[in-house]
Amino acid sequence: EPLTAALSGENLEEIFSDADYLKTLADSDISAAIVCTSKDEDSSLMKTISPIPVINANENKSPVEAFADIMTIAEKHHDLKDVAVTIIGNFSSGDLSLVTGLSKLGANVCLLHDGNGAPDKETLGYLNQFSHVEETTDKLSALKSADVIYFTGDETAVNASENDLVKN
Repeated sequence: EPLTAALSGENLEEIFSDADYLKTLADSDISAAIVCTSKDEDSSLMKTISPIPVINANENKSPVEAFADIMTIAEKHHDLKDVAVTIIGNFSSGDLSLVTGLSKLGANVCLLHDGNGAPDKETLGYLNQFSHVEETTDKLSALKSADVIYFTGDETAVNASENDLVKN
């Protein structure tokens, strides 16, 4: 039976500084810890001191959420290779787990932003080694060419009207 524990951020450093606790954790059959917290620092701290792999399920920057989103897209498009996905949001400081996952699976990704939300050129270069990833502020072309449209929920993102979403 899986071992679960509810730990608050204030207790993490104290718990993980206990040598007996770390030895017990290392000797257990637990293959990974999933950290679901609202603080980025909690999962980062656990990654540095935990003897087992830590999976970040942070509500703000979550590879687990990205995986769930990718699985949802895959239900409709079984092979993501060459599926055109337009993601609307601010990518300058946000998490790119979804974009990274989609590009590694071969999807063509268009990052639609308001002009201030572009990812840096180094990040785009990294992502483009897996598939075609581009950034744009051109709503019409980004939305009309998409097989899938993903809204990040970012308030600063580009506003898209219903007319923009209708394919010709």
